[in-house]
Amino acid sequence: MRILSILFILILIAFFTLGIISKQIEYTITLKVQAPIKKAYDAFASHEFKSLQYPNINPKTAKVEAFLEGNTTFLEYTERNKKKSISETVVQLDSLQYLELSINGNNSLTTSSLHFTDKQLITKIRIEEKLQGNTAIQRSMIYLFQQAIKRNREEIYNKLKTHIESTPDFDFRPEEQK
Repeated sequence: MRILSILFILILIAFFTLGIISKQIEYTITLKVQAPIKKAYDAFASHEFKSLQYPNINPKTAKVEAFLEGNTTFLEYTERNKKKSISETVVQLDSLQYLELSINGNNSLTTSSLHFTDKQLITKIRIEEKLQGNTAIQRSMIYLFQQAIKRNREEIYNKLKTHIESTPDFDFRPEEQK
């Protein structure tokens, strides 16, 4: 019994040490979308993308601002019968070339940098994301599950790719941003 107690304490110490040492995880995802660059770029500012990222969003509670540098969109959703919220701030944008978002929610902060390049009607999107937890426990969990987190994000971006490619050409942006 004593050996099990010592082993349990050592595992706890290792777990918390991991959370103190690891500050954030970083990964890169690359997509090739068969669509003009404007269509691909605008899709990231669309309400459709928000619903792909956060399927439990309540659209009635979303406080969406124009997709301009410095503006923040607030989203509320329900997860496991608990109401949660996320804020997404446009940190920097260079029309049709670069977009940087800061997403704050679920006790974590994600920075997404999206680089858009095109060749004819194929748009290449390189997404660099940094994810950090606010607590040592959360940083440990993020570190331990980083491959699953990256796979989940790849699935979301691939759904957006499919959505862009299957949607007729139209302006994704809300009316107030046109």
